[in-house]
Amino acid sequence: MQRAGIESWIEQPGSRYAISNSYPRIMVAADQLEQAVEIASKPIPQDFVDQFNTDSPEFEPPSCPKCGAGDPVLEGVDPVNSWRCEACGKEWADSATDPVANQEQP
Repeated sequence: MQRAGIESWIEQPGSRYAISNSYPRIMVAADQLEQAVEIASKPIPQDFVDQFNTDSPEFEPPSCPKCGAGDPVLEGVDPVNSWRCEACGKEWADSATDPVANQEQP
């Protein structure tokens, strides 16, 4: 729905507004209901199907840039992933388009 410019949100089962507790429901504003019904009645776009069927590589956590230990602790994700090595205490952040975001900490 959002791809078509329709604001939507998901109502989770068991929420206080949910009519049914069996599955999530996609909700849209009343003034966009007809457009949403029209879009929902069409087949799923092929690029969505292709994206769903594409295998994603398994995530591999980085190694510590100081001591090489694997499996560091993910400390934060905003604006980029920040990591801490439990073996040596080194802290670092993933690369980003903003060069300041990847400055090494002592």
